[in-house]
Amino acid sequence: WDTDTEPAKGLWWLPGGRLLKGETFFAAATRKTIQETGLSKVKPIQVLGVWNTFFPTSHWDTDTEKGTQTVNPIVLVELEEEGADIKLDDTSEEWKWVGLDPDEAAKENADRYCVEALLRLRAWNPGYNR
Repeated sequence: WDTDTEPAKGLWWLPGGRLLKGETFFAAATRKTIQETGLSKVKPIQVLGVWNTFFPTSHWDTDTEKGTQTVNPIVLVELEEEGADIKLDDTSEEWKWVGLDPDEAAKENADRYCVEALLRLRAWNPGYNR
C-alpha cells in the first residue's frame, strides 16, 4: 500500500496498524486486512518476523521531541476468495500486487521490512509460490 499518512507517506507498506489491547498478531492482521482492503475472507498462516522502523519525523512531533518508532510484525495471510475487489480505506492512496521475489519487491520500492519478510517466507517454505 502506498500510504498517504506520515511518517511513512509515499512508501509502499503492507496493510497494518496498531494492536488493540489484548489482540494477537493473527487477530490484528485479520482486522487490518479487512479494514484497509475490504477483503473479508482471510486466513492468517504464519508470523514471518517483527521489524523496527525509525522515522526522523512524524505527525506527533513537538518542539522538544521528533521522530517515531514503529514495531512491524509481518503475518502471512492467505486470501480465501479469488478475484475479490480491493476497496482501500482512507489511509492509502493506491495498491498493487507485488510478487514473492524479494529482488522484484525491492525494485518496486517496497519498504525494507517487506523485502526481508519475503526472504523469510522463502526460508520458512522454499516452495511457497502462491
